[in-house]
Amino acid sequence: MEEIEPPLPTRLKLYNASNFFDRRAVPPEDLPRIAELARGFATVTVESHANMIGPLTLQFAALLSGRLEVAVGLETIHPVAITHLNKRLELPRFDSAAAFLAHHDIDLRAFVLLGAPYVPAAESIEWTVRTVEYAASRGARRVAIIPVRGGKGKVTCTSKYNLLRDSDGLFRSVVEATVAEYPALRYEQYIVDDCARRLVASPSEFDVVVMPNLYGDILSDVAAGTLGGLGLAPSGCYGETYAYFESVHGSAPDLAGKNLINPTATLLSAGLMLEYLTLGWNVVGVVVLVLAAVSARSVALAGFGLDSLIEIGASTVVVWQLTGTGVHRERVAMRLIGGAFIVLALYVAAQAVYLLVGGDRPGVSPVGIVW
Repeated sequence: MEEIEPPLPTRLKLYNASNFFDRRAVPPEDLPRIAELARGFATVTVESHANMIGPLTLQFAALLSGRLEVAVGLETIHPVAITHLNKRLELPRFDSAAAFLAHHDIDLRAFVLLGAPYVPAAESIEWTVRTVEYAASRGARRVAIIPVRGGKGKVTCTSKYNLLRDSDGLFRSVVEATVAEYPALRYEQYIVDDCARRLVASPSEFDVVVMPNLYGDILSDVAAGTLGGLGLAPSGCYGETYAYFESVHGSAPDLAGKNLINPTATLLSAGLMLEYLTLGWNVVGVVVLVLAAVSARSVALAGFGLDSLIEIGASTVVVWQLTGTGVHRERVAMRLIGGAFIVLALYVAAQAVYLLVGGDRPGVSPVGIVW
């Protein structure tokens, strides 16, 4: 905090892999130390399912030097969508948690989805407004509206169910039964070898593809190949209350310290993580960072020695996280985007010169973005 230039932030948002007041995620004995580290902030925000709000919430609020704000995912009050989203949150339970927080003078923030699944597109804005009004009427002082990433609403199942009728056939049956519980979804199935061909021939036709682990390990590499290689492919593993993110290719220890690794997959995986944590503007920073890293590596391959820009990327992430919010962050974003486009322009010029002089250096890609 001492190294951050004023004005200093007054609000602190704590993130963890699950509900903050889940004793398995944040042990109660850790709360005093967490409160001590948060000293000096006027407000500390944590996320929790409404079912987890109770005595532990009061204990943490009493330990803080400032106010406590609890963020709860209300998402939507649409009667069909709230059932299919399977968040185990009934509106009376949200009301009870909101009343509990208000009674003990603890602030409530609600998360509301824009474009929630199972809400007809024509009614999406109307139900978002209704949900915001509902949250405000229950005492929410702040409501965060989160746009939902678009999708095709389609699930594809693939396995070798034509030959492995007991094992893969069982998998297909379970998928069919599960999808049947969600009438808004479209369903299709392909034998795995046909699915591999389709992934290469027309990858855009897919949305969500489910398969046993063995086929997933193979087809994920096939899918990565359609966009340029494993070095460009991010990944996320999503559970009911947890998620983790990593590059598809793994750690590649044999390339450590050689300035050869492609950072794109790692950076894009970080973007998926930030999106999962609803830090939307930060995703812009990651995309800019990817552009800068790709451009820097491309120019370096052409012989212009700008590898250091890839290392600068790590510092850029730190700076991005300390730039505040709102207008100031948008201004920083514009500067980062401008810098990325300057690097891209340098890359294009360098590649043009390289091609004009007929360069033929071993290991150099004329396109420049393939590691």
